[in-house]
Amino acid sequence: MVRVDDGIDAFARGVRDHGLGSFRAAAPDEVAEVESALVPFTDALRQWHLRASPVDVWLPWVAEDMAFFSLDSLHGAQAGYRWHGYDEGQALLDGWNPAWLVIAEFSGDPVIASLDSIETPVSFARHGAGSWSPREVAPGLPSFLSAMAVWMDVCLGEYGGEIMDDDFELKADFKERLDGALAGVLGAEHRAAFLSFLE
Repeated sequence: MVRVDDGIDAFARGVRDHGLGSFRAAAPDEVAEVESALVPFTDALRQWHLRASPVDVWLPWVAEDMAFFSLDSLHGAQAGYRWHGYDEGQALLDGWNPAWLVIAEFSGDPVIASLDSIETPVSFARHGAGSWSPREVAPGLPSFLSAMAVWMDVCLGEYGGEIMDDDFELKADFKERLDGALAGVLGAEHRAAFLSFLE
């Protein structure tokens, strides 16, 4: 299991090393205000924002970048997932678990932190399917942040972002290398789920 501090530090270091955004230490009252408007945070999520809350963090993904929401934008970012855009802060949309919080998105697909567990598991979900069926990609937020640090190191550090072949498919050697690198922070089932969202 990845420690909270280690996951936060690995993610922040990767983002800074690759020039993908910045961070700020949010004040406790800021975090408390967002929690009161949304859902109580787990300690892991709270510590992330208190120590290194993302600011304009965009990670290259497969088709489009993965955008991580700042504490200031977290409430508004729930529109279209947690509630309708015109009904912000009101009734939950059908099929949306009240403990789910969207912390990032890529191509409209939400990255969901489950706040009903102290470990704060993280899932990816496909939008436009008629119902939400999140697939868990990390057993906890620290593991997820560490996995994203691995993604940056392999995708950008080792492959220079050149991860697609001539047929616009992920290079087989890249997938194999990424899977091996992720083994340090994710188990086989979570790695398979993570990799499935690259296709």
